[in-house]
Amino acid sequence: MKRPIALFGLMIIVCIVHGQKYTFDVEVTGKGTPVLMIPGISCSGDVWDETVKVLKEDYECHVVTLPGFAGQPPVEKENYLEYIGDELISYLKKEKLKNAVVMGHSLGGFLTLYIGSKEPETASKLIVVDGLPFLGAMQNPEATPETSKSMAEMMKKNIELQTPEQYEAMQPMMLKTMMNADEDIEVVMEWGRKSHTVTVAQAMYELYQIDLREEVSKIKVPTLVLGAWIGYKDYGVTKEMTERTFQYQYRNLKDVTIEMTDEGKHFIMWDDPDFFFTQVKSFLNKKS
Repeated sequence: MKRPIALFGLMIIVCIVHGQKYTFDVEVTGKGTPVLMIPGISCSGDVWDETVKVLKEDYECHVVTLPGFAGQPPVEKENYLEYIGDELISYLKKEKLKNAVVMGHSLGGFLTLYIGSKEPETASKLIVVDGLPFLGAMQNPEATPETSKSMAEMMKKNIELQTPEQYEAMQPMMLKTMMNADEDIEVVMEWGRKSHTVTVAQAMYELYQIDLREEVSKIKVPTLVLGAWIGYKDYGVTKEMTERTFQYQYRNLKDVTIEMTDEGKHFIMWDDPDFFFTQVKSFLNKKS
């Protein structure tokens, strides 16, 4: 039996913020400079809970859960990432979040780069947590959307056809490369169970088909990139290899700082909070 998929058509959840409707959910906490926090694929905005606790005294945290992820009803679009990226830009503008910081994890990091490159005046700073301009070139720097297309299509199909049993069997193994604590793995698995399979598949496909490596040259604000590598240490990956990948992918972004954690896996804010908050607070406190 296939993993159940709720076919809502063009189903849009309405979130009211100052009278404006959005397809994503958003929770606002704290006061001060606005910070838009975007989670990764299948994740709830709750992934930022500890970050909000640390920042809320000095920053107004706008935490989103994207449509189709972690129980948030989907909006089915073939150009999902572009659609959501444009909607987040609209949110920043319509809610008048001046001098906002945009921070994203993984897929959220990609959307952070999209926002910064499409609307360079929208944000004052960008923070990317283990995200790249083009996921398709993570292992092969010469990869292009064309050379990655067949793999992306196969990945999309496999996700769509995955049964609940396959999901339960495969996710723990994969997530062990992404975070250290077993309890965190179970949290992310539960978010995955509540996610819309078609949306997850489409988002993954687009991450391997949209190349922002040239587009990031349009970003005009300071950008902090935090990278992780130890999750793949057992597969022969080294810190030096990962640093080269990040440096090459971000070579066209002028004002970028890249820092690597030696303890955290993909969910850096959970695995290595000391490193994460030291880097983030130092970056936020630094005058542009």
